[in-house]
This record gives sequence, structure tokens and C-alpha cells, in this order.
Amino acid sequence: MKNSYLLFVLALLFGVKAVAQVQGALQSNPTIAPSDADTARMGYLHRHGVQRTAGGVTAWFPKDSLSSVRMQGLTDTLALGIQAVKDYIKAPLPWQKLQQRQPVTFYFVPELFVSHASGEAVTFVPYWRIRRGMAPWLHEANHELLAPVRQQKPKPLLSEDESPLWLSEGAAEFIALQVAAANQLSKFDLFRAGTIEQVDKACLRLLRSDKAAYILSYIGSLSELPELAPSGNQRALCAPTFYTCSCSFNKFLVARYGIATLLNVIGAYPAEQQKLATLTQVSPQVLRTRWLTGINAAAGNGDRTFLPQDSLTALLKTANLIASKLSAATWFRQTINREGIATAARKFTDLKKKGDPRYKFSETDLNEIGYDLLDANRIRDAILVFGLNVDSYPLSANAYDSWEEAYLKDNQPALARRYYAKSLELNPHNANAKVVLQRLTNKRISTGCPLKSAGDFHSSLTSF
Repeated sequence: MKNSYLLFVLALLFGVKAVAQVQGALQSNPTIAPSDADTARMGYLHRHGVQRTAGGVTAWFPKDSLSSVRMQGLTDTLALGIQAVKDYIKAPLPWQKLQQRQPVTFYFVPELFVSHASGEAVTFVPYWRIRRGMAPWLHEANHELLAPVRQQKPKPLLSEDESPLWLSEGAAEFIALQVAAANQLSKFDLFRAGTIEQVDKACLRLLRSDKAAYILSYIGSLSELPELAPSGNQRALCAPTFYTCSCSFNKFLVARYGIATLLNVIGAYPAEQQKLATLTQVSPQVLRTRWLTGINAAAGNGDRTFLPQDSLTALLKTANLIASKLSAATWFRQTINREGIATAARKFTDLKKKGDPRYKFSETDLNEIGYDLLDANRIRDAILVFGLNVDSYPLSANAYDSWEEAYLKDNQPALARRYYAKSLELNPHNANAKVVLQRLTNKRISTGCPLKSAGDFHSSLTSF
């Protein structure tokens, strides 16, 4: 569905003026950081919205979007769900970031974006979703309730431990399903996985695709499935299987080891995988095998979702083999930490030239590593990683956008200007690039550039 059509639908739902106002708020101060877009969304609703409270929830709705009675009814439902989750996990927990009496705030914004949690007790959901009964509100609220306290100190080296997506997303969805069923709460089923009782069979049904073993290998693994990046062209193909089966896997962990074990694993950030191995005393491969064998046996031979034994054995063998190989992102982080950025960059280039099938670098992998280096004030290292990303994905406006940001932070405005222009050429709708490029142009900066194109990037590695 094209954005222009979606904007038309949104305008019908809550008026052209509201859509224009929130878009104007976001475009008036374009910035690279997504959190700033959320700040603009909050500001818009604080000026043009209506606040409702109930229990441990604060909710903001667009003014005149719903009746006062319906707004309060929705807020009451949100509060009931939040309290039910707290009761289920026996909050407060010692590792929870959310304070005991701190409310969870929902912003229902008249704008197009993906529903998301912030990790700061604030969630953002498009207004049309809550109006249509299609809001994943309990899932997003669980991200806030399950968010652990994280160290704020800058790290001198890249962390090799990241929150596993199968855990963060799978646990949030499992608890949402569990609590919704126990408290008769409505819950939007994004991937049509069904109820908590139906999710296992839904997973088995989805595991009949050609990519089943590949997707399965990322469940129980530290690595993140590259295709799940928002810009990934195979996200729609992989997401239903990954999220549904991750939920089923978390359900298995709770059934076998208890909810306390799952919560202890979540609270062990950033060492969740190590904690899981310690508490279960088995490897991820064993857990994956026990889980899938168990739900297949429970489905029964007569069920249409049942996998024949030879198919199940082959599926697990392939998935476990893929999972046993070191992920590209993890390998790259480890090499940077242990051998330095120059060695890591050269090895990366060698792997790419060889087309080594054991390593699959996604645009998101490299972008995240680059920003980790940038956050650690390792600006020149970040520039090198962003350059590798541009070299690998020369048609990505976002890759150029990240590279130019690093050059700007390194006080190299001429290079920043060149790559902002390239990003804008690839994506004419990049509002941030337009504003920054105009600012740099007004300063009449020299446009000299030692690297004329991404294709020249490999030659620069010899200087390290």
C-alpha cells in the first residue's frame, strides 16, 4: 500500500488538519535520531490531544478523535492489562527499569509509523490502530514492563552481547497472549497465530516454508535475523514465522522451567544467553530440539500441522548446523575488539571477495556496529565501518546518511556535504538530508573529497 493512499485513509479517520499538524511537527526539526521523532509526537499530542488516566496508565488521544466515554473505556482496558501483566510476573522485579509506581504512557498519534516501545515507560501507537481495534498495545507495554536496567556508561569496546530478538519479542508476545487469555482481554493478532493454545500449531504450519530451517536457526540464538530489518525486502516473508515460533519457544521455556526462569534470563542483560545455558544446563541446540519435538508430538500424527519424523529430523539438523556457525555481526564485533578495526576491515573485505557462505552481513548489522563505535566516540573507526556498509550497499540512502553523520561529527563538513547530497539523490524524501545539506551549503564549504566514490573505498584500507 502506498504512503499517499495511507495518508488519505488517515485523513478520513481523523481529519486532514490533524495529519498535517503532526507531520509538520516532525518535519520542522528533522533529525537523525528516531527518539527525536517520538519527542515531536509527544509534543503534538500535549498541544493538540486529550489525556486520560486509569490505574498505572496515562493515555493521550488526538483531540475530538473519540468520545470521552470511549477514550476512558480504552484507558481502563489498558490499565487492566498492565496490572494483569504485573501480577503475572510478580512485579516489581529487582532488574526492572520501570519503577513500581511509574505509569506506562501511551501516545496514540495520527501518523504513519510502526508501533514501538521506548524503554522509558512510553509507547507509541498509530491512532488508527487503536480506533480499529488493531493496536498491539499489550505487546508494546510488555516491552516497557520487561525492560531491564541498562548501564549508561559509554563502553570503550563494542559489546559482543546483545538482547536476543527471539527473547525480547517472543517473551513480550507470549506474556501478552497468556495474560489476554486469562483476563479475557482483546488482543490484536498481527500474524494470525491465534490464542496461547493455538500458537504452537501456528508455528508448525509456518515451518513448512523453504526458509524454515534458516529462520528456525535464529530462535534460541544470539544472532539477529537480518531479514527482519525494517527495510528488508524479505521481512514480510520471514517475520510471521520468526515471531510466532519465538512466542512458541518462550511458551516452551515457561512450561518446562517456569516463568521465574524466563524472567531471570531477561533480567541478566547483557548476558541472557549465558544465563539461559546456566539455568537450563543445556545448549540452545538441545532446547530447540526439545521444543520442536514436543510441540510436534502434541499436535499429533492426525493433525494437518504435524511434521513427519524425517522432515522434522532434517529441519532440526539443518537449523542447528546453521546456528552453530558464527554470525557475521558477532564475528565482526569480536574481531574489532580483539584484533583492531584495521584487521577487521581487511578480513571483512576478504570474506566479501570470496563470497564465503558462512558469513552474511546485512546493512543493519554494519549500521548498528558503526553507531556503537560512534556512541563510544570512536569516530574514525565508525567512519570506516560506515564506509564498508556504503561499499556493500551502494544504493542505500540510509548507509550514506550514517556515513555523512560520522564525517560531520569528525568535523569534516566537506565530506559530510558530499554524502548528504548522495543520500538525497538516492532518497529525495530524506528531510534531514535536505536541512543539513542546506545548512552546509550556506556555509560555502569546499567540496574536495579524497574518496570520490564507494568503489574507491577498498584502496583506503591500506592506510590503516
